[in-house]
Amino acid sequence: MENILKLRESADFLYKYSHYNEAYYVYNQVNYRIWFALGFILTEINKFSSTFFSASFKTSLDFKNEFSVKSAESVFRKWFDLDLDQVWNELLFTTYYEIQCINNSDLLTTQIPQQKVIEKFLIVYFLINNAQEKWVNNLLKIFTPVMKEYKLEKLRVNLAERDVQKSLIEQAGIIKKTDWEQLNVDLLEYLNRIKEIHSKFYTDFSAITGFYKKRTEKKAGNTEEWAKQNYEKYERYERYEKYEKYERYDNQQKKGFNSKTATEFEKENYYGKILGLQGKLTRLQIRKKFLELVSKYHPDKVNDLGEEFIVMAEEKTRQIIEAYDWIKNKYGI
Repeated sequence: MENILKLRESADFLYKYSHYNEAYYVYNQVNYRIWFALGFILTEINKFSSTFFSASFKTSLDFKNEFSVKSAESVFRKWFDLDLDQVWNELLFTTYYEIQCINNSDLLTTQIPQQKVIEKFLIVYFLINNAQEKWVNNLLKIFTPVMKEYKLEKLRVNLAERDVQKSLIEQAGIIKKTDWEQLNVDLLEYLNRIKEIHSKFYTDFSAITGFYKKRTEKKAGNTEEWAKQNYEKYERYERYEKYEKYERYDNQQKKGFNSKTATEFEKENYYGKILGLQGKLTRLQIRKKFLELVSKYHPDKVNDLGEEFIVMAEEKTRQIIEAYDWIKNKYGI
């Protein structure tokens, strides 16, 4: 299991102290690992699909669409101990900070090919505008991680250059006047740095986003602070989304359950699911699971997420305690 969060934190530390060249290569390693995981998933699905569905293109495509997300969720959890939302978050912000490093470093601006930088912008725009559960499927329609002997050889964009530019212009319009509008400024800044201000793409992009004003040192600091605040906000949003989805599922489950009329088997099944109990467990293991779940919804962890979330966490805590009390009394724990 690889701890890409620790790796990203190391890059954040380097970036904070203006070591942009070094930070870029650490961020790039985080991205490499995520894209390698996506490439591995795609390779395995393609192998299975070509073996069993070679006679039907539609069946093969449906299979890939159906299992890309499920496979990604499993691999991300096994390799990184992260879920789909968390990997989306890491890929988005590490790619965004790669761009920031490039825009702050003359060396990186010179060394990294323009095409690769434009691809990074496209990835960030795409992730922002495709932040739903099936982001993996949507991303792999545009970008293909090409594997060779189980190594990530390159990232291929499945669009012609003119279509890449068209997509960037369209997506820039979508995020205009949102929290992510700064990304439009970043792209204009990059085009200025590489002296592309007379290109048709620059003119068309500026027509949508507004013309570029040269960044000052003060603005650079503001950009860093903006990115930090946005990252923290998305982390809070991500946590809320995960709990909200769990809550919706739990409510659906609860609609069919009544503790007063339920049989002992139904109670055991329902309360066991609330505590996430599987297989044969010792009393100590059950108690440990209970304490882990209660701490997950502790007030200190939810106070900054809004009143609605606090109320939901209180309800979840009540359900967990109810489930544990029933199992404790049932089995004399």
